[in-house]
Amino acid sequence: MLRYFFSIAGALLFATAVCGETITYVRKGSTTDFLGWGQAGFYFPQFAASGIVGPKRTDDNMQFYVPNWLEFNFDPWDFDNTTFSVDKPDCFDNCSGRGVYTRGGYTNWDSFTLPNGFSGLSGSIVDEKAENNTNNTVNQIRMKSGVPSSFCMHLVTDNTANAHNSAHSIIVRGGRPGQGSFDPNAPVPDLSFDGTTDVHTFRLDNFLPEDFIKIRLNSGTPGMDPGFGGLMFDYACDYIPNEQCGNNVCDVTRGETCESCPGDCGACIPGTTPIRTWHYHGPDPKSHHVEGANRLLIFVAHGVDFENHWVQGVKYGNKNMHFLEARSQDRNEKSTVSVWYLKEADIYSAGGTNFSVDWYHKPGQRSYESIFLSNVSQTFSFGSVDEAGCNDCYAVACPLRTTEPGHISLYAGTHERNGANFWPLNGYTQDADLWMGGNGKATIGHKNGIGNVESAGAQFGREGAFSLVCFEVQDIPQTDSDGAPGNLVDLSGTIQTADGRNICAMVLASGKSTFSCNPVGVFSLTDLQRENDGTVKRHIYANGFFPNIDVLQDSVSETVVMTPAGTCPSYNVPYDAGVYPGSAGKRINISGQVLMQNSQTPICAMVMANGQKMFSCDGTGSYALNIPLDNNGRFKLQVYADGFAPTIQTFDEFQVTNDVRMARATECQ
Repeated sequence: MLRYFFSIAGALLFATAVCGETITYVRKGSTTDFLGWGQAGFYFPQFAASGIVGPKRTDDNMQFYVPNWLEFNFDPWDFDNTTFSVDKPDCFDNCSGRGVYTRGGYTNWDSFTLPNGFSGLSGSIVDEKAENNTNNTVNQIRMKSGVPSSFCMHLVTDNTANAHNSAHSIIVRGGRPGQGSFDPNAPVPDLSFDGTTDVHTFRLDNFLPEDFIKIRLNSGTPGMDPGFGGLMFDYACDYIPNEQCGNNVCDVTRGETCESCPGDCGACIPGTTPIRTWHYHGPDPKSHHVEGANRLLIFVAHGVDFENHWVQGVKYGNKNMHFLEARSQDRNEKSTVSVWYLKEADIYSAGGTNFSVDWYHKPGQRSYESIFLSNVSQTFSFGSVDEAGCNDCYAVACPLRTTEPGHISLYAGTHERNGANFWPLNGYTQDADLWMGGNGKATIGHKNGIGNVESAGAQFGREGAFSLVCFEVQDIPQTDSDGAPGNLVDLSGTIQTADGRNICAMVLASGKSTFSCNPVGVFSLTDLQRENDGTVKRHIYANGFFPNIDVLQDSVSETVVMTPAGTCPSYNVPYDAGVYPGSAGKRINISGQVLMQNSQTPICAMVMANGQKMFSCDGTGSYALNIPLDNNGRFKLQVYADGFAPTIQTFDEFQVTNDVRMARATECQ
């Protein structure tokens, strides 16, 4: 059941910055059901952990989805740009983390239902430097191009059974590079903690790209490290998401859909690929409207001109459209393309069907297209979003991306020249090849996903400045391949020797990893995506043991017995690493090849060093990592490959290029 209450006295607390940027405290509510919330994005740390875990990195076992106008940086060793505080210098989790960490898996903490429909035990950010002390727990959530003029951020607190209360203060602040006096901020008024999850809503107005959000905590209690349970972002703050869910009325204007409020709006129809209807407007925007359910409206603006130009805003009816992505290139003339969108709630309440475009220097040559899509996820409308371009070329393509079944990959491009034709690349279908009236041509195209890796792109018959935007639209509801809860895999268990001794090891599956080191031997990986054949491959690597690699058909919790490597020959030259405490935490680049014995035969292996990892599987055995040095100014290079003896070596910053030569497992005694 949803529980709401409000702090009226603090509803209009705000601070005004010199350029009009403001942060306003809007209200306090209480709920653990976030369906309908976070429609612009969300971050929930250490979510649905199957057992007690922590300290872990801030990106470990998270649920994370943000728009491209917000940037989180989870690298704690990137001191100048990392999102969370690194003020506490001690590293943790095999030195992969530093500063603020996450905890979770406590059964007495509140359970959440997230905006994407996943349910489970909540986790928490934890800041030891804010124990009875004021600290910027969040240093910077950076805003990027396309940040809306107004949006709201919801801060989730009081979910940890009073374990991580920030009872003294919570303050949301603004920041700007190089401007120390820029400090709009708003505190939470009448702050209280009673063991019931709270949601504090803040509205941020008139912020600019490269500005950033800071969150300052202070527990006010010796021995208590404060934290919070999640962040959500929405475009509108004037109503409480899902407040009316359960009244048997599907109120689309308040964001209610079959995803966020199935009781009122009915169950979603699974697995339906979005239906497209596109319209060419010409050099001036006109009207376009298509009826449907769970719609997404895309608007594309192309421009060619000698002067700098860009789209500053687009309206559909009385609604401001949201910026998705843009690209500009310049040779003889400047070619631009920008993409904007609206979701169902705003389409439904737009009060009109005409488009209006606000240009900075309206270009002489223009083209506009709009695309209505129905059966689109209103929570995860977009998958990958990319842009590409060149100043003097024929063809442009966006990076390779996996396009799942039920999704659609689309592109929109502008070329500065005319007198030739476009054609699509890589099996895409071209929907339009449009002359812009003078110089300049525009194109759009698409390809339905089947689970393959795709690269959206097009080629033009003449060289010139070519700008391209590519984006993926996702179906509703999420299909099995999207990671629907019923199709995800959970892996857990204990890693032991043959005599039952627990082992600290690294466990890797489906791009996620964890260590069985806290407590020793115990591991858990949840919400794992399957491979195209429906399986999950689990890798386990431990110092002194052969790798254990299994292909699993489904979720499993089991004891894994590791085989010791024994005594193996070494093909590597010994190195005596020095001790340099003054270099602790310094980041360095290391590289080399993984080779078989004394040959030049490359090996596909897992390469790890001080918390960073990669596979040497490019066909040359090459690896390259940017790593932090440990407290002694050293790094431990660990290499594991199926069928080979593990190789563990220690180096310092003066020995950064190292070829690793591996003995076959059959050579070990």
